Amino acid sequence: MSVIVLDLDGTLVDCKERQSLLAASLCRAAGLKLDIEAFWSAKRAGESTTKAMCSQGVDATTAAKLSKLWVTQVETDVWLRMDRLLPGVMRSLRDAREQGFQLHLLTARANERALRRQLCWLSLAPLFDHVEVVRPREASQEKANYLHTVTPVAFIGDSESDESAADLAQVRFLAVTRGQRSKAYLQTHTNLCALDIKSDLQQAIQEVMFENR
Repeated sequence: MSVIVLDLDGTLVDCKERQSLLAASLCRAAGLKLDIEAFWSAKRAGESTTKAMCSQGVDATTAAKLSKLWVTQVETDVWLRMDRLLPGVMRSLRDAREQGFQLHLLTARANERALRRQLCWLSLAPLFDHVEVVRPREASQEKANYLHTVTPVAFIGDSESDESAADLAQVRFLAVTRGQRSKAYLQTHTNLCALDIKSDLQQAIQEVMFENR
């Protein structure tokens, strides 16, 4: 049976509120203001959390300290509850399953237990035949290792890290632009052609199903 592997953050779920509101909350506690929209735009343009804070006038030392706190909290239940499914995700995943594809989730998370709780909250758990969690610091290589083992017909993600993993494993890759990286960033910082960059999961899934009929 053909397998489609999917990333989670930015591919299936919208992480904007979780990531940006947490950053704003930490800045506020330090007596600083953070423009949420500008912060998220900086993240989608490829900036780290630290640099995205610096772009808002936070000094480098403070930004680094706040970013460390951000990492310790961003995968806790209270913040994960802010994630929402991107439009059309449930329908797209169900369509793929109805067409006979196996779906595997491949995500970089530090807190696997929290991830699995989140998949239940979002009603995603029943749609996946397998969930593979890799370490964030080794995400590209560990994702590549998994892709090489599974040999899916495609991997769908939203970042240059996902593209790197697919390249290492020599797996077909499609990127969506509603997540962690903007269309402009993907066009200029990856080797993807225009046809491999999709506006949403529905477009990506439909192309994979068409190519593997």
